[in-house]
Amino acid sequence: MIVKIQRYLADGYAPTTIRDLFGHSWKTIRIYGKGDPYQLCRFDSSGMKRVNYECYRDDIANYLRMNMQFKEIFERIVSDGYNGSYSQTAAYCNKLIAELGILTH
Repeated sequence: MIVKIQRYLADGYAPTTIRDLFGHSWKTIRIYGKGDPYQLCRFDSSGMKRVNYECYRDDIANYLRMNMQFKEIFERIVSDGYNGSYSQTAAYCNKLIAELGILTH
């Protein structure tokens, strides 16, 4: 989402138009408009880590397709900077399995 916001801004779209496309506030569009997307999705403006599953979505989906255990997925994303709990991760994994139709054994 952050990359898309930055692309729209670079292409000359008005922040209010982008706000309407994504359903976020103008302030969110302004915050995500500049900077490194990796840093923006993992850390807030004070440098504190933020829990944002969408930053790890592709990685988690790939791990699920490789039939990794939730615990192993949790350990991997923690090493990448994730600061949420194991139970939050397991719930998100179950959500992705249902949403993406991932077959698990």
